[in-house]
Amino acid sequence: VALLVANGVLIVAMWVRHGGADHLTGSAAILTAAGQVTALLGTYCALIQLVLMSRSPWLDQVFGIDRLAWAHRWLGFATVWLIAGHVVFTTVGWSLGDGRSVLDEAVNLLASYQFVLMSAAGTLCFLAVAVTSVRAARRRLSYETWYGIHLYAYLGVALGFAHQLVVGTDFISDPVARVYWISLYVITAAMVLVFRFGQI
Repeated sequence: VALLVANGVLIVAMWVRHGGADHLTGSAAILTAAGQVTALLGTYCALIQLVLMSRSPWLDQVFGIDRLAWAHRWLGFATVWLIAGHVVFTTVGWSLGDGRSVLDEAVNLLASYQFVLMSAAGTLCFLAVAVTSVRAARRRLSYETWYGIHLYAYLGVALGFAHQLVVGTDFISDPVARVYWISLYVITAAMVLVFRFGQI
């Protein structure tokens, strides 16, 4: 737990080091900054979710499957709220900065920036998982349907990856931060492949 929290602090510190908090002089800048932080932390929470449910024997022994599932569930909702916050804060912040309507800015971001459309599809994957994980919805679905939709979380993580590296201000000009962020994905993917799918 301490390692995960420390890593979250490191991610925020990375954003600060790259000047994220240096220009909070107006509504547009503050909203855009909030969009950056929620994107970083939302993605980090998504990766933690996958690690917690990777069926690692060490994690299962230390925390127990029930506690891991409980943490996974609440981190899931945190992930969706943070990523949704990123979408809203960034779009509104850029619309104020560019003098466009929010709708025009959303269309501009989707059409003009690399991999933003792909990451939007990834966000829809997370929303689908979140909606079907609410108890009222889950009771109406068969386990197989719920589980199949839940697998879209993997797709959501994958679809957002390129967008972060190409558009993310923390990774464009800092190769160390870029390698660090990629390593989080590699470690997560390795744990899922070895422990969850490797034991099937």
